[in-house]
Amino acid sequence: TSGKTTMLDFIGSLYGSPSHSNSGLVRTFNATKNAIMATCEGRNGIPIILDDINGNASEHNRIDLIMQLAAGTSRGRCDASGAANSDRLPWHGVAFITSESPIFDGTIVNQGIQARCLVIDGLKWTTDAGHSDRIKAFVASNYGHIAPEFAEKVAEIGEEAILEKLEAAK
Repeated sequence: TSGKTTMLDFIGSLYGSPSHSNSGLVRTFNATKNAIMATCEGRNGIPIILDDINGNASEHNRIDLIMQLAAGTSRGRCDASGAANSDRLPWHGVAFITSESPIFDGTIVNQGIQARCLVIDGLKWTTDAGHSDRIKAFVASNYGHIAPEFAEKVAEIGEEAILEKLEAAK
């Protein structure tokens, strides 16, 4: 183990409960694509955290899912009467996805998907199982504190000052 799931738990803990459940921020790919998309709806500024994309079988399905995540909205759908279903909420933010093997093998990969993914491979996030267990125990009981403080500070600084700092950093 390299600590990929532990790293997701840590990231989730910055925003809320890192629990791997319907009420936590860390989800698995043991769901349909529609169910995964439904959990993303209305999330703005809170990461979408999905553990082990290998649970979503084919490379084609994985790429389609990543493209929908990047688009920030689910596929258009119609209700039973044929009318467009417009009650779906968009999302904005970043998605963290883990995988035991390469997310795509390169056969279908295009520039669009490459521009939307930052692949980090070969990093060891934890030193051993004990290290991982200590991190998981800590974040399971200490979560959701940093993101609200960060958001308050950003609001305090103001958009104009942030844009100026961003421009100066270029």
